[in-house]
Amino acid sequence: MKRFKNNEQGLTLVEVLAALTLASLIGIVAYSIFFGSFNTYSRVMEETEIRNEADYIMALFINEFFTLKTTEITAEQLPEVGTNNYYLETTKGKLGIIDSQAIINGKPVDNLNDKIVLTNESKISRVKGSNVDYEIVLVLESGETGRRLELTSILSIINDREEEENEGSEAK
Repeated sequence: MKRFKNNEQGLTLVEVLAALTLASLIGIVAYSIFFGSFNTYSRVMEETEIRNEADYIMALFINEFFTLKTTEITAEQLPEVGTNNYYLETTKGKLGIIDSQAIINGKPVDNLNDKIVLTNESKISRVKGSNVDYEIVLVLESGETGRRLELTSILSIINDREEEENEGSEAK
């Protein structure tokens, strides 16, 4: 008993071309999805590295500003005349941005990633109408692709001059 009948007709040229066309379309779609997701992954990873660097620098500034007292500030250079340097001179040393480098207590902050730089657009300024509020703007850029991130924060320092003034008026 023969269950299978031999079919010797084969495939036509049209069927072969249709199969190749479908396979090519599926391959192109798979290729574009794969490399599109790879490029997205690379972009997101780089943006994450820039954000990590910005968060790290801002956390160091927050740590210093929240414990800084007005009587510890000896001079303000916001900006230093003729430069893009923005810093406070304190009893512990300079605190701010000098030559596109974050400075804490007179010492430069080491970058987490050497491919990411703080640009000269970064600055510190006093919030108008306030003696204790400072706005810090960090602009970071990837040296590889030029992607940028701007992070802005308003930080307050401790106003211990008011306490001195109140103590002086109570003593009179």
